[in-house]
Amino acid sequence: MKERIRVILEKEKLTAKQFAALTDMQVSNVSHLLSGRSNPSLDSTQKILSAFPNLNPEWLLFGKLPMYKHEKLVQYDLFGQPIENEPNFAISETSAPVSTPISEVKPSVNQQIVHDVVVKEVVKEMPAKKIQRIVVYYSDNTFEEFSTK
Repeated sequence: MKERIRVILEKEKLTAKQFAALTDMQVSNVSHLLSGRSNPSLDSTQKILSAFPNLNPEWLLFGKLPMYKHEKLVQYDLFGQPIENEPNFAISETSAPVSTPISEVKPSVNQQIVHDVVVKEVVKEMPAKKIQRIVVYYSDNTFEEFSTK
């Protein structure tokens, strides 16, 4: 929990003395919490939550994200890019109604031609990529490397 208290200090841009004043705790008590010398009591935890009402209690107690109640949990893909929950495409007005099964939807000839041209253009723009090497890193600081031959 001491690391989460440090995060609060960083995010809120507070010193230990300011944090102690906001939470109505002794400066020495905050110092002991930050050094790991003592663990927070129920009383000090309640004081922290009272001083920071937007703080997520589950985050403070257990480290479960998100830190603030109003924050959404952001998920990241394999490459560290945030995953958008919103689709990155628009549904056209000419799309089939939801009640119609996909197998019964038949595009017009013009729609089919446009679709084929777009798909061929996208395929032309994509360079051919081949996997050369995969590296797996383990939590014990070891790794395995796999390469194509």
